[in-house]
Amino acid sequence: MDSTFERTVGETHPGTPGVTEVDHVATDRRSRACWREFPASRGPARDRRSTAATRARYNRLAPVYDLMESLAERRYRPWRTRLWSLVSLVLILIISVLAAGLLSACGRVARSAREEPGNTATLGQEKVTHVDDVESLVVDPTNKNLLAAASDGLYRSADGGRSWWRLSVPPALASADFKEVVVNPDNPAVLYATGADFGVIRSDDGGQTWQQVTEGLPSLDVGALAIHSFRRETLFAWIKGQGVFRTEDGGQGWKRMDGGPAVDEVLGLAHSTLPGSMNTGWLYAATPQGAYVSMDCF
Repeated sequence: MDSTFERTVGETHPGTPGVTEVDHVATDRRSRACWREFPASRGPARDRRSTAATRARYNRLAPVYDLMESLAERRYRPWRTRLWSLVSLVLILIISVLAAGLLSACGRVARSAREEPGNTATLGQEKVTHVDDVESLVVDPTNKNLLAAASDGLYRSADGGRSWWRLSVPPALASADFKEVVVNPDNPAVLYATGADFGVIRSDDGGQTWQQVTEGLPSLDVGALAIHSFRRETLFAWIKGQGVFRTEDGGQGWKRMDGGPAVDEVLGLAHSTLPGSMNTGWLYAATPQGAYVSMDCF
């Protein structure tokens, strides 16, 4: 269009005296410099290309827009909301500390209750720091306490052997030499103990009271005692020079089974359910000469 206007420069504009085409051209150029082409005035294909480009540009900048909005929200968040968030965090921390302290205190109280002298139902009547001449040990399956038979009595430990409590026994057995202690795994309150010159005694209350169960035994010099692996009312006892005896009613009556190992002393008995037995299991005997085994089908 500039070339057309150049060819008509100096000619008088038709119908407008004194105004040349040059003036009109200059005015037209100044007017066009102040305007931009509106997108809607473009053709359909060009409009679609522009819209797609704008959408792609927005998609690329969307994370930036989101970040700016998030920062704006944080910056202009009401001060009450931020203060309440801080107070809530402090309260949660305080409650957590108090709960941890409460649990620790409960644990200390429980431990001290187990160790109180008055709590003889679960531990004993007298606390001692160590035990000498231990003959046998057994673990209480319910609370993992240790039970010990020693040359001067029966003992229980609730802390892995660091301290011990002496169990009460009949006055006549206060200085007896205990050889064996046995616990019923299905009912740990039931205890059996044996030793020199008093046969077998039984407790049904965790060692607070005892009764002698020796009916059918030819001698009170019982050297070893064991409980059946799954028949909890069945026990085996060994008497020097007499052999092996068995009870099937918790000690109320004993019967001789056989002469036992051909040795002078049996240190301990143990019943096992290892396969191969023609009856309910195997009876093992520990002796100074080694281990002996027999089926329990006496």
